[in-house]
Amino acid sequence: MLNWLDGKGIVTAVVGAFVGAVFKWLLDRREKAQLRADIKAQEAETRRFRESLDATNTRLAAQEAQNAEKQRELDRLSDLLKGKGIDIEQREDRLTELLATLRDSETSLWAKFDRRLPFPDYDARIGRRKPYIITLANLKGGVGKTTLTANLVAYFDKLGLRVLVIDLDYQGSLTTMLRSFGEPKDRTSSVNKLFMPGAQLGTLMSNTRTLGEKLSRSRLAAAFYDFARYEDYLMIEWLLQQGGDDVRYRLAALLLQDDVAKEFDVILIDVAPRMTTGTVNALCASTHVLVPTIFNPLSAEPVQNFIRMAKGLMDVLNPKLEFVGVVETMSPPANQGQRARAEGKRIISEGLQEFPGIGILRSKIPRQPAIADVGGSSLAALTGNRATRGIFENLGREVFASVKREPQATA
Repeated sequence: MLNWLDGKGIVTAVVGAFVGAVFKWLLDRREKAQLRADIKAQEAETRRFRESLDATNTRLAAQEAQNAEKQRELDRLSDLLKGKGIDIEQREDRLTELLATLRDSETSLWAKFDRRLPFPDYDARIGRRKPYIITLANLKGGVGKTTLTANLVAYFDKLGLRVLVIDLDYQGSLTTMLRSFGEPKDRTSSVNKLFMPGAQLGTLMSNTRTLGEKLSRSRLAAAFYDFARYEDYLMIEWLLQQGGDDVRYRLAALLLQDDVAKEFDVILIDVAPRMTTGTVNALCASTHVLVPTIFNPLSAEPVQNFIRMAKGLMDVLNPKLEFVGVVETMSPPANQGQRARAEGKRIISEGLQEFPGIGILRSKIPRQPAIADVGGSSLAALTGNRATRGIFENLGREVFASVKREPQATA
């Protein structure tokens, strides 16, 4: 009995030990599983932290790069502002000079800078006189300059010459006078395009128009009021020295091209009664100048001043320029205004003594309704009676003979 009990106790002890071992194993396994789960959770948390740290570092690096770029931009802006400050100071200095120049005479204004020629052989191109480029100019308005220009177009056209006529008076009086010839276009200033840098024969032809059957060999470059604004713009650009070229020779750079010489025999230019950008360009492009005026004291006084101003400027800018002379316009009938006419002629003659070689033409244009009243519908040189046509034929011959003469030798 005792042995059985002892055996039972042993079994119980063994079973208890086994159960305890199993329980402990299960407990250890559970703890290990929990530990592994905790480790995995910790590893996941570590990964998330590392990823967050990497993302933060990436953002910080990007922010640093942006900050560096912003700093570079700030440095560039700072340098630019410093440069702008210098540029503004330079512009202020130029504007101060400009104001001083504008307060001076027009001659001083256009003599402000040394000439920069459009061609190395510019003087030779003027001297060859191909084509003849004749500017009709006077500082006094209302002297019949535009009427004379239009009728000279008719004279040269009838002579069989190819004529280009350029209106450089922003009022467009010549353009209006020739409006009925050919197919008139809108009242815009096509002549502006002739002053563009790099203008070629194609530019000239596309911005001029033919003058119809009656003036079949002639073309017109028209002007209107917007030309005045363009002249001012070019003048300011030149005085500030921003254009890169010499604005005074823009027209010469076009009209003295070989292709233009092959296309036209005579170029007539009508200018405003001031030393505008257009007037100076015309003088710099011309081979000759014709000065129309009325022979009375009021109109005679400006003649000497204009020739002195033009010669003083062109002796530097266009030394090959020749003066055809002074032509009397609106001459009164023999029984009217002869005292004033004689006084005007005396003033002009005395004034011309300052300029050897420049005289008064023999031909004159009388004051006649047949000449004054046809503007805008016809021209006296075309439709006038024989005597009226003869007036312009005589003048045309004298002008043409003068421009064909060999240039006078200069001292």
